[in-house]
Amino acid sequence: MKTETLLFDLLPDAGHWRAVVAEVEAAFAAGGVGQAMGVLAAAFATVLTELFQEQPR
Repeated sequence: MKTETLLFDLLPDAGHWRAVVAEVEAAFAAGGVGQAMGVLAAAFATVLTELFQEQPR
């Protein structure tokens, strides 16, 4: 199956985001939209937490 390039593939940590997408797909297959959104939200929260911790106060 041919798929379009994910926007995540353009990021320097593309491997991490490919893994996140695989986790989201697995969560969707196992538990539907809610479970998949939970996995994606957790991945974004982790990144945002790291970014905010790097900011000088």
